[in-house]
Amino acid sequence: MNLGREVHHNPAPSGSFERSAKNITIDGNGVLHAELEGAYNEYHKASIDLNYYLGNDDGEFQWGGTDFIKTATDLAIVHDKEGVIVLRAELCVPPADLCGDGGYATNQVRLGEHIGNNNGQFEFHK
Repeated sequence: MNLGREVHHNPAPSGSFERSAKNITIDGNGVLHAELEGAYNEYHKASIDLNYYLGNDDGEFQWGGTDFIKTATDLAIVHDKEGVIVLRAELCVPPADLCGDGGYATNQVRLGEHIGNNNGQFEFHK
């Protein structure tokens, strides 16, 4: 079952990493990787484990949750229709026993809402 839900959020804040990042990827463990611009226009390899900050609440990403990767598949970094970088994934929709039989919903979250660049390193903002 694919419910195709999309969560709409506010535009990325001015401290967002998006404006100073290149080669943005996510691995199969939910770790975000990029090259982030530092104070002197040099780029640094950086990573942040999103499992410390993102959870799954009934098939939707939840900031302040944890361990989203335990119930997620098909992770991808894409641009939404407004050109903002988002994490898109298939998230399990409870009951959890349905996940093996297609109980997933497509969802996405704007990473720049809470992830910033602090002198070439990722930083979480509440």
